[in-house]
Amino acid sequence: MKSRINTQVLRNYVYLLVFIVLVLFIGLAMTDFVNHILSQNLVKDRFPPSFLIRNEMEESAIAEITEVNGGVYFIDSNLTLDHLGGIDPFGSKAMSRQEFTRFLTDSRKVGFPFSLQIEYSETLQGWVVVVFPTSLRIDLAIVANQVYESNDKDAVMNAIYSMLILLGLFLSLGVVVLSRLGSRQFLKPIRKLSEAVTQVKQGNYSHRVVMKASKEFEAVGKLFNEMAEEVEKKEEALVLAQEKRQQLILDISHDLRNPLSVILGFADILTNQETTPQQQHQFSSLIKNHGLRAKTLIDSLFDLSTLESAEFKMKKTTVNGYEYLRMTIADLLPVIEQAGCGVRVDIPDGHFDLEVDPAWMDRVFTNLITNAIQHNERPITIGISASQDKEGFEVRVEDDGVGIDAMLIPTLFDRFTTSKQVGSESTGLGLSIVKKVVELHGGQIRCESNQEGGCVFILSFISAVEHA
Repeated sequence: MKSRINTQVLRNYVYLLVFIVLVLFIGLAMTDFVNHILSQNLVKDRFPPSFLIRNEMEESAIAEITEVNGGVYFIDSNLTLDHLGGIDPFGSKAMSRQEFTRFLTDSRKVGFPFSLQIEYSETLQGWVVVVFPTSLRIDLAIVANQVYESNDKDAVMNAIYSMLILLGLFLSLGVVVLSRLGSRQFLKPIRKLSEAVTQVKQGNYSHRVVMKASKEFEAVGKLFNEMAEEVEKKEEALVLAQEKRQQLILDISHDLRNPLSVILGFADILTNQETTPQQQHQFSSLIKNHGLRAKTLIDSLFDLSTLESAEFKMKKTTVNGYEYLRMTIADLLPVIEQAGCGVRVDIPDGHFDLEVDPAWMDRVFTNLITNAIQHNERPITIGISASQDKEGFEVRVEDDGVGIDAMLIPTLFDRFTTSKQVGSESTGLGLSIVKKVVELHGGQIRCESNQEGGCVFILSFISAVEHA
């Protein structure tokens, strides 16, 4: 991977170098083209010294140059520089031959801010000079004599070739160094990310990436850490779910083994041994009771599985919470009284709209009251009350029995959790079903110890529509 990245970065820098050289050549070509175009339109090219010579230095010709911000000089045979009109950067003065030579050479120097044109006139016996201020000029030129060959040509060309080779070497070295430095900026964070991916692949979901790099790589590292955290949570949840699934299988096996052992044992006695009619009736009753217990467990598992299915939906209808609760408790009163339990009902008049599935919600209250009856010795009193406030509708189902161990309350709604009280035939799934039904109705349920003894189950619901 390192070699491929180095090669790619080096290739990119070579492309960049080629592009820069190409741009320079195009720039030079465009500059030459622009100069060619401008040379046909510039003022200095419209008024060369020959323009004045043709017009015999007439004042009208000088005036035309003056109007376009130019200047005119005449140098006679005595080398006197005489200003005739327009701008005057030099002034009138007499010059020696050395000064005249310096004047001519200075006008051709790089950086000279004037365009100076000189032409000798046989008729006027002197030099006509036309000067214009330079707007902008780039003094860049390569000069070679095409007519005569210089003896220094080989030496000059060798120097130029050497310079170009040296320049090429420096550029190549610069490209290699820059590519190395550039690839290192990519390789270090990529290597860290690669190591992190390997760790996660090997199952180390707690591994995190710590890097100091560009913002883009730091953002990728942050996203990787968030992904690893999510994977770690899901893995932990998966392990927990697997453990719960294994425990569920063990619990189901244990709870089914006892009734099935009883059923098979008494069935074997009835099949292989002589029994009296009284024994047959007794054994048949035991077989039936344990069969019903196994069926209750299987039905409860099926109901809980149905409630937890993604496709399951409640068939809800809008009811008055107070009225619904009164009717439900009225149906359960015979069961409470037959069990020899007292009952206290406190359901005031009022109106609170609730959306409930009556079939499933009836099961909630049936289960809570049945649990209170099964898990307590007589006499006990079961209380049912309802109230509402700004937070919603609350129902309390309580008893004054033996209560529930405080250590058991946090796991009370888990599967196969039971208080194992005397006479209990609980499957340990009833409260799990109750909790799931309440949650599917948008409510919550909790259990608390009752100050007067026993325990209380509190159901809280929120409605979108309330009535005073």
